[in-house]
Amino acid sequence: MSIRARAPLRVRAILLAAHCTNIARMAEIWHEQGESPNPYEREALAWVRSWFPDHEPWRAFARFTFPGADGRDHEIDLLVAGPTGCFLIEFKGHEGCITGDARDLVSTSNGRRNAFEHPKRLLKSKVDKLVEALRESKAYRARGGRPPFIEPL
Repeated sequence: MSIRARAPLRVRAILLAAHCTNIARMAEIWHEQGESPNPYEREALAWVRSWFPDHEPWRAFARFTFPGADGRDHEIDLLVAGPTGCFLIEFKGHEGCITGDARDLVSTSNGRRNAFEHPKRLLKSKVDKLVEALRESKAYRARGGRPPFIEPL
């Protein structure tokens, strides 16, 4: 696998698809909790927002946290809900040519190599924790306790 970063967005997003029903009922199209301290995340969010549809049934929830069953708060970079489902997006600030496999990646930029774990594993963990938190929420229990289906891409 090889993904070449493109300007102005030098960040690759890992997408996960989901089937969500309640998210699209909120009034605002774009929800963002505070500004990211990371320049690459601010740049990525600005890029996504620049092309994001501003009409029904689209919704975006940026930089939110949710309490996990493990007692910790978990941060989500971006959750997008649209007509084909929901997508959980994790931003990382690696530049250059990114190569690797499903477990490990290497970023090569200006002759420097940086090895790192594939972010898809972290995102899958966040998805599992989000589904678990939804399963335990009163809103989902009141509707039969069926959380959204989430499948990594």
